[in-house]
Amino acid sequence: MGRKFPLPNEFVLAKEVLGPGPRSGSMKGKFLVLDGNSLVHRAFHALPLLSTRQGVFTNAAYGFTTMLFKVLEQEKPTHVAVAFDKGRVTFRHAQYQEYKAQRKETPEQLRPQFDLVKRVLAAMRIPYFEVEGYEADDLIGTLVKQAEAAGLESVIVTADRDALQLVSARTRAMLTKKGISQLAVYDSEALAAEFGLEPSQVVDVKALMGDASDNIPGVPGIGEKTALRLIREYGSLEHLLAKAETVSPPSLAAKLVQYAEQARMSKELATIFCQVPLQVDWEDCRYRSPDYEQLLAVFQELEFRSLMKEVLEAAAKERPSPEPAKASSQDWAALASPQELASYLARLADAGRGAFALVFQGEDYFRAPVVALGLACPGAMPVGYAVSLGAPWDVLADFLSRQRVELFSHDAKAVLVALARQGLPPFCPAAGTQGLGHLRRPRGPRASLPRAAL
Repeated sequence: MGRKFPLPNEFVLAKEVLGPGPRSGSMKGKFLVLDGNSLVHRAFHALPLLSTRQGVFTNAAYGFTTMLFKVLEQEKPTHVAVAFDKGRVTFRHAQYQEYKAQRKETPEQLRPQFDLVKRVLAAMRIPYFEVEGYEADDLIGTLVKQAEAAGLESVIVTADRDALQLVSARTRAMLTKKGISQLAVYDSEALAAEFGLEPSQVVDVKALMGDASDNIPGVPGIGEKTALRLIREYGSLEHLLAKAETVSPPSLAAKLVQYAEQARMSKELATIFCQVPLQVDWEDCRYRSPDYEQLLAVFQELEFRSLMKEVLEAAAKERPSPEPAKASSQDWAALASPQELASYLARLADAGRGAFALVFQGEDYFRAPVVALGLACPGAMPVGYAVSLGAPWDVLADFLSRQRVELFSHDAKAVLVALARQGLPPFCPAAGTQGLGHLRRPRGPRASLPRAAL
């Protein structure tokens, strides 16, 4: 798929700055940071494969975007950013070559969707960060620490429980709980209530039990339940290993002694690195209105119609209220007699094409009387004709029987039924926009004209 909307350079904020650490400050606000990789993967596996009519897979991009909209509405941040992995090799591989060695290749249907997500972020004016050699977790840890130093409250949104080690008095973590529709919120109190741990102990538990998804070995034979018990009892991995010989049963003590170095290495692998060479300009991360035109264009290309509706509503709320529209000759002309109707139909015949609509007194076009008709002709102002001025049927019958004109109508069926009720000859509509809308979305409701336009 060709990119119709290339990413502007100013939106690719992978600022690899080998400069000083975060500036201290007293900013006020809330920083929302999302783990792009884990959430895109989560969305891909949570939703069935979706694709556009051109065969572009979009389920992960759609799921991520709906989750982003939800947390933005829920949290109302002042600042926002997204972090991504970059490359498969990180600094952890230098320490342990088997790190994530068992990971399968990214599915072919998923890989191109990361670029789709980044296009959505660009249109929403949300910066994303990626730095070679580091994982999204490390970037999130670095961003959160800098946010805390700047005085901001932070909220992490992720599918990875490793983020719980970053929880603090100023930082909460929101973890996907079921698919992408539910999020569990953890602060220090919630973490203690559910796991009996302090944030600093989360990585100690992982060092003991290991992590199959990251290929972190841990201590063989120790699972989550035992790891939690040991860390609650001894306080930290270091204290546990120092007292390993006192642990019961003796078989468990022997494992701790035998695999002590492996446990220490596992802790280093599991610890989020919070000093990535990354300096943040918080103005770049300030949450502001999207580029609505660009966002609608991306959503239209990806066929995210439900999201297009949300964007249109949001854009309408931000626009100044226009002056009430006045029905006048500037918008359309009202024909005053059957003779003027005949004259306009003659002009339409000369043009060879036009639009035709009927207005019914009620929704049942099989029975409801026609109260008005509308016509539009290229190069001329649209017109309306009230049936109360005189029955238009004889004029229309003459026009339809003698002329071959391309006539477009929204609800062509209703027009044909109404004309047949008046004894008029049928005509073949050039197109009916309602029918075309149904062909695009055969399982959806009957489309109004604005809905068919989307």
